Amino acid sequence: MADRRVHPRFSVLSSWDGGVQLLRDVTIVRRKERELIMICDAPASTDELMTLDLRAGAEAASLKVRVVESKPVLVGGRMRHEVTFEVAGGVVNGNDVAADTVHVATF
Repeated sequence: MADRRVHPRFSVLSSWDGGVQLLRDVTIVRRKERELIMICDAPASTDELMTLDLRAGAEAASLKVRVVESKPVLVGGRMRHEVTFEVAGGVVNGNDVAADTVHVATF
């Protein structure tokens, strides 16, 4: 069989690891200066970086957040997850903001 390939046709130099998580039915239960605590259906991994979009009337924010903690809780007889986020910056009402200037108390 002289026409068989000896060398591979392609090779993967490096692989990527990633995922997409969409949080639905999220309820903010507490908020502090740079921290949000939410109840949601899915757990999150500690130190995971996410973008969180918030709307409150005319106010809008797209925040860069880091998961500080995620733990299971019972809410109304259902298993949910309490996720604590640290705000690391983002866009509030169309303006870029640094982590030390984000105030989430209005949402």
